[in-house]
Amino acid sequence: MPRAPLASDIDTDVAIIGAGYSGLSAAHALHERGVRAVVLDANPVGWGASGRNGGVVSSKFRLSFPAIERMHGLEAARTMHRLAHDGVRMVERLIDEFKLENARFEHTGSLRCAHTERALQGIRAEADWVRTQLGDTSMSVLSRAETQHETGSKAFVGSVLSADAGTILPLHYVRGMADGLTQRNVAIHENTSVLDMHRLDGGAGAILRTPNATVRAKQVIVGTNAYSNLTPATSDYQRELVPFRSAMIATARLSPELDARLMANRRSYTETRRMMKWFRKVDGRMLFGGRDAFGKEGQTTGFDALQRAMAGLFPELADVPVEYQWSGYVGMTFNSLPHVGRSDDVTTFCLGYNGAGIAMASLLGQHAAALALGERPELFAAGFSRARSRAVSFVARAGGSPRRCVVPVPRRRRGMMSIANRILSGQGTSVIARSDPFRQYQRREDRTMWLLMTPALVVIVLLLVVPLVWLSWQSIWNHGFTLANYERVFTGVYLDTFLLTFKLSFIVTVITLLLGYPVAYLAASVSPRFSTLILGMVILPFWTSVLVRTYAWLVLLQRTGVVNKLLMASGLTDHPLQLGYNQIGTVIAMVHILLPFMVLPLYSAMQKIPANLSHAGASLGGSPLHVFLRVFLPLSMSGVIAGVTLVFILCLGFYITPELMGGGKSVMVSMVVSRNVEIYNSWGAASAVSVVLLVCVFAIFYAASRVVPLEKTLGAK
Repeated sequence: MPRAPLASDIDTDVAIIGAGYSGLSAAHALHERGVRAVVLDANPVGWGASGRNGGVVSSKFRLSFPAIERMHGLEAARTMHRLAHDGVRMVERLIDEFKLENARFEHTGSLRCAHTERALQGIRAEADWVRTQLGDTSMSVLSRAETQHETGSKAFVGSVLSADAGTILPLHYVRGMADGLTQRNVAIHENTSVLDMHRLDGGAGAILRTPNATVRAKQVIVGTNAYSNLTPATSDYQRELVPFRSAMIATARLSPELDARLMANRRSYTETRRMMKWFRKVDGRMLFGGRDAFGKEGQTTGFDALQRAMAGLFPELADVPVEYQWSGYVGMTFNSLPHVGRSDDVTTFCLGYNGAGIAMASLLGQHAAALALGERPELFAAGFSRARSRAVSFVARAGGSPRRCVVPVPRRRRGMMSIANRILSGQGTSVIARSDPFRQYQRREDRTMWLLMTPALVVIVLLLVVPLVWLSWQSIWNHGFTLANYERVFTGVYLDTFLLTFKLSFIVTVITLLLGYPVAYLAASVSPRFSTLILGMVILPFWTSVLVRTYAWLVLLQRTGVVNKLLMASGLTDHPLQLGYNQIGTVIAMVHILLPFMVLPLYSAMQKIPANLSHAGASLGGSPLHVFLRVFLPLSMSGVIAGVTLVFILCLGFYITPELMGGGKSVMVSMVVSRNVEIYNSWGAASAVSVVLLVCVFAIFYAASRVVPLEKTLGAK
């Protein structure tokens, strides 16, 4: 059923952003109460996770019920257990009410398959805990043989069957809900992105601007989940989630023999590996999914990995072609529980279903509608409560003492919003009328700023700009304009010197990065006391002159030095090695001197990385290596770029260490400049070499700023 984009301004009681399970369920609840609602979505209904998921309707959360009890208390675990099963009941109710037979909901249960004995012990203990503490007898443990009979795979040692679960065709479900609401005159506008949202003063509502019209609403419900970044008005909510790419493949129709042998009971199936896979059959095809589809949409890496994993569990499917593949994003939260609550007096949100959104989004959409109307749903009465103006708290009482877990929600720039609201409501003229005193104050501030900056600007002009201009002039003037000096730079020994300088600079930079990254990582990971100790050891060499440190390396690396004595004593060599007065000694000394310049930018970037991001990656099933490569390393790249840029540029102009350690065999650009001035008195050639080197430095800095923003390269953020 086509749903046109919003074309004209409208007023409504509640505006709902997001036409997935959450938004449509909220619209259903509001319609039942006789409240006007309009649903807006940047794409067609079901375009996001509501239409791309694996179709598993489950009565669970990502966080197990025993884990919820440990973190929040037994009463909280009971509440969440009841909510999980209420979610399944809500799906059944909506299917029955909207007559969604084509959604093909089957209450067949779900099977969690253990890949090791240890994993089986864990899920068996969880099932026992749920039975004894929560009185739920719907979970049963299956043996290896029973699991093999259920799945048709020999890869599992046992499993746990949860009876209160099922499967569904997710796209038919969400579109069927939308069609049913449209037939009840609930307005749903597809391809209508909410560009911005202005909250009116005094909690009077909000104005939502779309590409072609505006919506004035008393309340707003945000149900955009992992796709919150699609609409500018909801992009702040993306910060509360980890959008995790999930992928699925569907094979060609299986042969009658395979179809009868594999998963004959048509349940949904998951495994216990950290990077979990799930699978089920639809129309005689195998559907196989997983959440290790790293990379961007359109890349095939995740699909290829899924096909290999499927063949590992079901070798008979190795030659069955894959006919369909797709991916999307799952909204994961940092505490592995869904979030619902109020951002302010106008906005309600529900998001973060952690891969179990069909049932829970269908339920929490109803609760979000109740919150928007000022009601206190059973969910909140049982354990959720409003904490502060910018947070929602989950409160559970265990043994008489409250436990509190604050779930942050997006902060709003209230000052900016209030000015925008006054302008929208016709009060902007009063703001402008009072602007003259402010402008006078601003002019005084500008004068003060320039007065304070003048001494620094004078120093920069006299000691940097003027010498650079003089240097450039010297390079092109010799009793008249000439480019002869630049021709010399790009030929013969000058060109070889530039190439050697870049080669040694590259080697030193790579070595300092390889040595400095682990040191910075350790300093950023340990307690402040040990971090200070590590950084102190890194900074300590700064207190010693570069000249002294270079001579120290000459002593250590000489043929009778400590290093050669240790090498011969250990049997690695039977004669002294030539470690000084060559490129080897030059590189060693330069690495030692420049290592702090690599460690400090790396540490600065690493300590700004929130620790909970790595914890979230681990909770999503990532191994320590995966979490490091996919989470920590990309976030530390600003420090890597800053450190690499700083060390490489310093290498290009290094003079004392190559001069002393090189023994004339490591002639770098700085030494050529010095010799042209001191020995040959050729200021023109020295100036040309210096100008070319300066251009190289600017080019490197510009290239670095294209990869990482300038302020991050400089360590400002």
